[in-house]
Amino acid sequence: MFSKVHSNETPFVCVICKKAFKTVKYLTRHTATHTKEKPNFCSKCPASFSRSGDLSQHAIAKHGSKRGKKCQHCPKKFFKDSQLKRHMRVHTGEKSFSCTICERKFSRKDHLPIHSLIHSREKTWACSKCPKKFTQKSNLNSHLKAVHLMERLYSCQLCERQFATKRTRASQYPPQ
Repeated sequence: MFSKVHSNETPFVCVICKKAFKTVKYLTRHTATHTKEKPNFCSKCPASFSRSGDLSQHAIAKHGSKRGKKCQHCPKKFFKDSQLKRHMRVHTGEKSFSCTICERKFSRKDHLPIHSLIHSREKTWACSKCPKKFTQKSNLNSHLKAVHLMERLYSCQLCERQFATKRTRASQYPPQ
């Protein structure tokens, strides 16, 4: 049987922001970002998390879980080898996954299906300050902050130059 995960169907739509997902699991995980629900509780402190993976990361970082795999380039630790491998792309700048339509590259395979929506969806989110339109509300919000509000939250560690997003910072100053 053909899995929905491997199709381009996104039948599960968030009632709050209209973002579409392939599975109920992904929609449920996303909905927690709106509700601020955090059902994963730490057994050693009052912290709670929306995702179980974040709880695992917390246990490693804050409580010294011995199961953590340490990055050789920074202090971060990871619960799984696959998480460490994915994280290492931050340091190497590796982007092995390309969009077949626009050839934009990504460091994570799971970012491709999300990105591909921009090629198939109608741009319904219009900027009130300029003629640009976006397929997702989050992209409109990023545009407003970066272009019209000139919000610069990410700085280069070498020269302190400010950037609106991690992506624009990385494109100007890729990892060594």
